[in-house]
Amino acid sequence: DITKMEYNILDLDTLDEKLEVTLPASGDKVKLKLVSQGEIDAIEKEVKREADRGKLKDPEGWLFLKKFANVLDTVNGESFETEADKINYVRNMSMRDSNKINKAMSEIKFGIDQRLYFECQHCHEEMEVTGYIAPEFFHPDE
Repeated sequence: DITKMEYNILDLDTLDEKLEVTLPASGDKVKLKLVSQGEIDAIEKEVKREADRGKLKDPEGWLFLKKFANVLDTVNGESFETEADKINYVRNMSMRDSNKINKAMSEIKFGIDQRLYFECQHCHEEMEVTGYIAPEFFHPDE
């Protein structure tokens, strides 16, 4: 029952401050951005296409790198000139800095909590599953 699912409203008053992070190792001031599902889908499609052509040695690693780089908006107030510059910045980033970015992004919660809980009819153990809501959910006849 979708009406019983919990949701979080994005707090626009504090969003800018949550997206501005000072990295502990480099000292860089990074502005992050929220990434849409469309942007993620486009990255996944591009990486799959390149992998299918045999151009990638490590498609999963490349996918992770591109997704991670995509959340970066500016560093020390400067935009990246190219996607390659952004990817090189991430490649040279320390683990402490990347953990700080991951933590900052994970603290921004909004939307529907997609965790669903079911009790197994056989063993009666409660299970947690993720319920994905695709556009077709709202228009099942299309």
